Amino acid sequence: MAKIEKLQPETDGRPAMLECVEVRAWGMTGTDKQEFVLQSGGNFNAEWNILLEIIYSVNGAQLFYTRNFLHHMAFERSKQDQIEHLENFRQGQINGFGFGDMFPETGISFIRIITDNSPDDPYINYKFEISADVGAVFSSGMGPGGSFIKIVMKELALGEGVAFMQTLIEEIDGCLAGKHPDPAELAPASSCWPFAQQLNRRAYDAIATDYQEDYFDNPLLGAIFAEWLAGLPRGGHILDAGCGHGDPVIPRLLKKGLRVTGSDLSGEMLKRARQAFPQAVFINTAINELQDQAEFDGACSFSSLLYLDPVDARQGIYRLYQALKPGALLFLYAYDLHPGWRGNPYDVQIGQWMWSWTYSLNEAAAMLEDHSRFRVLESRSVLTDERREQANARWRDAERRRYEELVASLPPGTDVAAPNFANPPANLPYPYAILAQRNT
Repeated sequence: MAKIEKLQPETDGRPAMLECVEVRAWGMTGTDKQEFVLQSGGNFNAEWNILLEIIYSVNGAQLFYTRNFLHHMAFERSKQDQIEHLENFRQGQINGFGFGDMFPETGISFIRIITDNSPDDPYINYKFEISADVGAVFSSGMGPGGSFIKIVMKELALGEGVAFMQTLIEEIDGCLAGKHPDPAELAPASSCWPFAQQLNRRAYDAIATDYQEDYFDNPLLGAIFAEWLAGLPRGGHILDAGCGHGDPVIPRLLKKGLRVTGSDLSGEMLKRARQAFPQAVFINTAINELQDQAEFDGACSFSSLLYLDPVDARQGIYRLYQALKPGALLFLYAYDLHPGWRGNPYDVQIGQWMWSWTYSLNEAAAMLEDHSRFRVLESRSVLTDERREQANARWRDAERRRYEELVASLPPGTDVAAPNFANPPANLPYPYAILAQRNT
């Protein structure tokens, strides 16, 4: 983690104050084949965007935390190029070094400020600044550039800022190479973000009365779920992580004679679950905050873990690893909602404003195997032919509407080539399932 600290020593009876700013880079938001879009704007490709945690604390108490996106075209340059550029700054050849030059604008900079008190004795000061464009991410009405949160620290030593930037260069280079922070090495609760959790809890509470899923009308999903069930020990203790109201998963677990614990962040969903399945135990806990240690013989998660953003999803995988016994089996189901683009984590899902994410099958499998916590046994799409044709039909309808709207907006007689409605793209949404085993 890149960290910069500023100590105000004790003076005139006032206690000392240690300010600390930390930035943790969690990885690229997607691939070079995916467009990155936030609210009303987009830019180039998702491979040039990194999800960051930004943390500000005083005397060890965390006062501010947010997540934002860093876009920087200099990611194309090598780490050595970045180090040489930073060295030029250190030697005074340039007066600023930083990251962030395009929308969505998270700017991180260290700047030399020269005040000419006299030609022979200029005063030199150094300023560190983080500027997070919250309008780009959170303000759907305002949009990019409309609202910023800034953290500024002045009167810093040159070495402090250079050390911060050196660490950030290393972290970004690691992200470009596919590396990610290990939640096991982070301070407890250091990635806790009440914003996302409260937002998503309200969303699921709001729909708890009527929400229903019928996962098992999909025979491909049912088949891999049956494989997972068959591998569970008789009478074992099973966790349904993100269980919601419990149906239709928990009745299948109980029917197999398994002991069941369900966890969910929505209290309203759990009210339904407790009424429907009094045989099971339910805890009002988000997946990324589970505290169990080697308690469960198996776990499953439907439409929950893999809808969390990369910070919470990786935290959740670590928590599941901790909660499962060595060799236990994990079953995951998810939907890759946007194979062709990334962005808008703050958006409307299930009719509610939420903070959510989406991953491809390969990305989800790689997350499980990161840090050697799980071994993926099976991972496959569970898109049936019938649902593929339904997806293709929705694509044709949407493309036809866009084409008709375009034609209507142009002067009469304008020649506009019609899309090829016969060939849907390969990157339409699809569901998938993963069967993995906890490593020892």
